[in-house]
Amino acid sequence: MNFKMRKIRAKHQLFSKHFFDLYIFDNFRLNGVFTRTKMYAKLIKCDVLPDKKEQFSIGQQCWEETANAKGFIKQLGGWDGDQAIIFALWNDKNSVEQFMQTLHDSIAAKANQVNTYSSSNVSYLNHAMNIPAYHNSIISKSQFIRIADCTIHEGKEREFLDVQNNVWNKGMSSVRGMLGGYVWSFEKEPLRYLVSTFWSSEAAHGHYMREYFPVLKSVASVETYFTELSSNSVLVENNWFA
Repeated sequence: MNFKMRKIRAKHQLFSKHFFDLYIFDNFRLNGVFTRTKMYAKLIKCDVLPDKKEQFSIGQQCWEETANAKGFIKQLGGWDGDQAIIFALWNDKNSVEQFMQTLHDSIAAKANQVNTYSSSNVSYLNHAMNIPAYHNSIISKSQFIRIADCTIHEGKEREFLDVQNNVWNKGMSSVRGMLGGYVWSFEKEPLRYLVSTFWSSEAAHGHYMREYFPVLKSVASVETYFTELSSNSVLVENNWFA
């Protein structure tokens, strides 16, 4: 496949000790799949009863059958305390809708998770931006996921995306163990965005938070465009992959 790429050099003086060249592809390889400019995601959060976590996890393995669905790309997830978080990537909204009408109910019956959690929340997300990985990393090796849920001041959407691309993406992509990520917009909430990044380990993310994050945050000036910000730190369960 022919890749169209453009070369970007970090310019801010605060990054003088971390100068690097990034190559951002219009289409790039991820998990053996060439992602499109547009994707679609389903984010599921379940508050699992503490004594039902093992049952929930066993049931979650049944969702491997989702890989048989047309338009499905990848699914992974894990635990943030007692909250189960599952991230599913799809080609488009139509693929998800077709899956819900065909395979979903039969898999749900096999998984039998309905009595294992006290509440659940499902969000649908439109792909807004890729976050480049450190060299040739792939998210299928991820053992830790960081999710930032950001609500933006009205009229600040372009500023948010520009800062994400020119500050955060460049800074994160220079960190060993950063496996790539995405920026998403919530389908029903135009001022709300989700930033999902995938890491080789919790330790790799911890190193980023100590050594890189403070400088990036000072450059980004997030207080000028955020109204709300929450996050999840997810320890990946390898047997939840699909």
